[in-house]
Amino acid sequence: MYFNINSTQIEMEKFLYKYSSLPENLKGGVILYRNAFSISSYEGRKDWLGLGKRSRKSPAAASHPTGAWRVRENQLAGKVEIDKKTNAVLKDLSNRQGLDENTYYQLFVEIILTGLKEFERYRQEIVRKIDVKNNKDPENKPTPVSDKVLSNPRTVSQLSAEEAIQLAAEIKTYRKESNEFKREKDNVEKRYKYDVRILNVLATTGLKASSIAHEMRNDRNTIADNNDHIIMALKEYDMWNELLSPEKTQKAYKNIPYLIESNKEVSAKIVAFMDTMLSEVEKKQFEATWQSITDLLNKIKKVWERDYAWISISLQIEDDIVFLMSEDIVRVIFDNLILNSIQQNENRDHLNINIFVKEQNNLLIFSYSDNGKGLDKKYNSNPRKILEVHETTRKNGHGLGMWIVNNTAVMSGGEIIKINGQNGFSI
Repeated sequence: MYFNINSTQIEMEKFLYKYSSLPENLKGGVILYRNAFSISSYEGRKDWLGLGKRSRKSPAAASHPTGAWRVRENQLAGKVEIDKKTNAVLKDLSNRQGLDENTYYQLFVEIILTGLKEFERYRQEIVRKIDVKNNKDPENKPTPVSDKVLSNPRTVSQLSAEEAIQLAAEIKTYRKESNEFKREKDNVEKRYKYDVRILNVLATTGLKASSIAHEMRNDRNTIADNNDHIIMALKEYDMWNELLSPEKTQKAYKNIPYLIESNKEVSAKIVAFMDTMLSEVEKKQFEATWQSITDLLNKIKKVWERDYAWISISLQIEDDIVFLMSEDIVRVIFDNLILNSIQQNENRDHLNINIFVKEQNNLLIFSYSDNGKGLDKKYNSNPRKILEVHETTRKNGHGLGMWIVNNTAVMSGGEIIKINGQNGFSI
């Protein structure tokens, strides 16, 4: 497969491209060949790899610091060759105009897209590093001649030949920077539109859940206490001991004490859910103030240990750190990390989580770890893959938790330094 982009002069300079375009335009599309014959339905006209859908779902630019860039349909050309005997499970449709898009076909497409993901990841890693370099202020800048002229316009006539050349170069640079600023503004707008689209889905789900929880607010105490009231009533009517007898508890669906106990466990989960949803999203959470990091993390620890009896959270914090920041940043990062640990280790009897914090050079350094099963082996060679949007190993997972952690850190001026997924998970 061949990748091709047409670049402007500014993009060439910014991203160090050697060429603005290919000598000859590539005819777009990926063609599927079987035993040297192309399959008519897959001759490049049909987007059978779903490249368009992938890029619409994840429209981030290659320079986006956290979003996943996807190659566009018009940027890729090439062929895939298969053999009829080797790939006997890829069967023709009855009219021989294509392949039966069964489970094997879907796996076949997924193998190709897995290769494409590696290319996309590789290119984006390079572009991001160049973008970081471009955004650093160059050292040892000469004193601008334009400053001198602005403070006293009459000095224009007194400029030396060297200063006049420098002034012309500065004006040229300002023009270029102005154009670049407009382009960067467009890129930033696209970036935040992309982030907002993803987060709006989660926010809407949360608002719907919050609305239902508010409607059930008056039922909270009833849900929490009903099971105990039923047991007390049965005892008062002298029916409880009879219901505990072997003949009455033989079948699970007729075992009333067991059903009440099961219902009590479910009710406790519903009450915990309601308490979480009813905690107000207060405006002050988003305002930057001097925060005690110990207090913030203790609040988070208290809520999670209340709702999940099988987890223990240990905090190691240097002498109380007070830091200027908004509360939501720490909450979003650690709620997602803890939730991720819980979801990955639901079959464990107990989970220990450790959070270490220190202040260094006016920065907060956080270290988070658990004693769970760690990362899936597919991440061994590159654990940072888990930070990508929609990256998940869970069948019903959305793949947004770790992306939100990374996105929050980056938007707050921070970064993820290291991830380890062996012998538990640590970040």
